[in-house]
Amino acid sequence: APPYLQQLMLGVDAPSLFTLALCALFAAYSFLRSLVDNNYSHTDRLWSITPAVYSIVYAIHTHMSCPTHDDRALLMAALAAIWAVRLTYNFARRGGYAKDGEDYRWAVLKQEYITNPVAWQLFNLTFIAGYQHILLWLIATPSQAAYAASCAAT
Repeated sequence: APPYLQQLMLGVDAPSLFTLALCALFAAYSFLRSLVDNNYSHTDRLWSITPAVYSIVYAIHTHMSCPTHDDRALLMAALAAIWAVRLTYNFARRGGYAKDGEDYRWAVLKQEYITNPVAWQLFNLTFIAGYQHILLWLIATPSQAAYAASCAAT
């Protein structure tokens, strides 16, 4: 990487940057898709999956980059994947992945509390797509800590 980029990334590990980029992509997808189909539950559909994806990225990086091969990151990824399967199954069973499936609370908020279309899209961008995906990324921080501890143990 160029020196200015190395300085900017000082102290930030590669899997954290990669998962943060994935988080931004998931948020952008959720926001843009909601603009296309007027359905604001795309973040809800990714809710059960993204923390497991982030944990798996940390586990892969731990296995490939850290000489100690600490199994904590792998165990955390496995548990996150099991949790993701359970949540995804329950969400699908309740119709969450149906084409017209949308959390009823978004319609209530849009119709009764945030009636201005510009304000609604700002809410969509900052809270529905933005904040919730950052929260999902933060859920995987224990996996990042396991990665960092494993790589530091050299």
